[in-house]
Amino acid sequence: MEGDRVRNMGANNWDKKIGDIKRDIKVISTLEYRDIRIGDIKRDIKVISTLEYRDIRIRKIKNKYKK
Repeated sequence: MEGDRVRNMGANNWDKKIGDIKRDIKVISTLEYRDIRIGDIKRDIKVISTLEYRDIRIRKIKNKYKK
């Protein structure tokens, strides 16, 4: 059972590494196709930042009414 646990931990770490690799590839490809994709990237960043901002606001509101 201990071996399975270690293997599962390894799998989780591998998923994180794959995520990092995908991010790196995305950065490289955006540099290569910068003139075409810069608008898309800005839109993606805007969406991500608004979602993060929304999560933070929702958390603050939830904490406010927790009492």
